[in-house]
Amino acid sequence: MAGFDWYQATIPSDVDTVVEALFGLADGLAISHERGLHGYGQSTVLGNEEHGPVARVMHGGTHPYPHAVLSGEWAQPGSELIRAAFPVHSVSRLDVREDFGDVGAYDAIQGQLVGAAKRHRLVVGTAGDHLVTMKGRTVYLGAPSSAVRLRLYDKRAEMLAKYASEGDRATVVKALGIPDQLARLEAQIRPHGKEAKARFAAIEPVEA
Repeated sequence: MAGFDWYQATIPSDVDTVVEALFGLADGLAISHERGLHGYGQSTVLGNEEHGPVARVMHGGTHPYPHAVLSGEWAQPGSELIRAAFPVHSVSRLDVREDFGDVGAYDAIQGQLVGAAKRHRLVVGTAGDHLVTMKGRTVYLGAPSSAVRLRLYDKRAEMLAKYASEGDRATVVKALGIPDQLARLEAQIRPHGKEAKARFAAIEPVEA
């Protein structure tokens, strides 16, 4: 099932109201502060030892409204919370992801991406081992600066690397239920223009 893996939005409300709403994402969250980025005076980070960083809210500086950033497992519930509490907001970036555990899924999707790149003369990039072990592969469609960029990567390899310190591979695979093959397709979208940014505040992941 498709879902958001990144959700970044400007919310026309005061920062205290936004932060208070985001506390609803998990129990036992605490606040820490970091320096602001991109013209914002400060970043307020919500998180704890169990979950790590859950949400970031940039505010102040040259911007009149706070800007919330949620990623990974918190992007989907974060987007739902923001949409329910602040239906009027402006999305500057969202990433949509869908996982495929079928045998040969990576190669099948890669073929579609390469075909699209040829038809539309898109920039293609790769990372990982595409020649020998075929593990840790990633294919990118579109330049990093593109409004829309697709990436297909070996999610199984990423998960194994992330949890490598938690035990031997067989134990980790069994505990997490990692399939023998797992490909993730992501679309990174940066809407351009006021109308598009407002429209993406209501779009569903599969539509995006």
